[in-house]
Amino acid sequence: MSAGDRDDRGILSATDRRRPRTRATTSVLHAMLLVFFLVVGLGPLLWLAKSAITPTQDTLRMPLALFPHGVDLQNLVTAWTKVRIGHYVLNHLVKNLLETSLVVAAGFAFVAYAFERVRRRKPAWRIASVSDIAGLPLFMLLFGAYQFVATPINNSIIRVTEYEADIFGLNAAQQPDGFANAALKLGDYRKLRPGPLEELIFFDHPSGHTRIYSAMRWKRELTHPNLR
Repeated sequence: MSAGDRDDRGILSATDRRRPRTRATTSVLHAMLLVFFLVVGLGPLLWLAKSAITPTQDTLRMPLALFPHGVDLQNLVTAWTKVRIGHYVLNHLVKNLLETSLVVAAGFAFVAYAFERVRRRKPAWRIASVSDIAGLPLFMLLFGAYQFVATPINNSIIRVTEYEADIFGLNAAQQPDGFANAALKLGDYRKLRPGPLEELIFFDHPSGHTRIYSAMRWKRELTHPNLR
């Protein structure tokens, strides 16, 4: 490159800065975006598939030695096993996949709209289009902000299916005391009784209070159906 192609400060001229990027650069961008989508999209889905297809392996293990001797471990294991099987029977994998896909699709629509507005308002950033690798940080920022705002929605999707599996487990195992004991012990590492708004925003599973209340309500309706 000749000296005339540089200004006095040794910076590339405006003509050189505006040269179109090569096909290889565009391919690198597409590869990076593909890896990002695979990690963000397929990672949780693979975890859900493992939990739904193999409900008798790691998802059923729990530290039984932590429970006091007065707890009937057989009833506890039976109740919790039925809950895990409920995810498979109720097709929660497909349900979560469809609902999460809608959330992600809405996120892409938001990014497409916001990306263009920001790009036009910030010409100094020299982002040609959404396929420009220079726009990748902006893309990640916008999508990350959307995912942060959508956290209550994503948590609610999982929490609703978990509650459905809880009810399935209670109906199948008919062990409300064992189920309540398991939910009570989970309070050792998670807040047992959060506020309604706190549970809505931050909890991706029903709280211990919700689960215990559901088990005791199920027990009351079974033993005293006419009691209000």
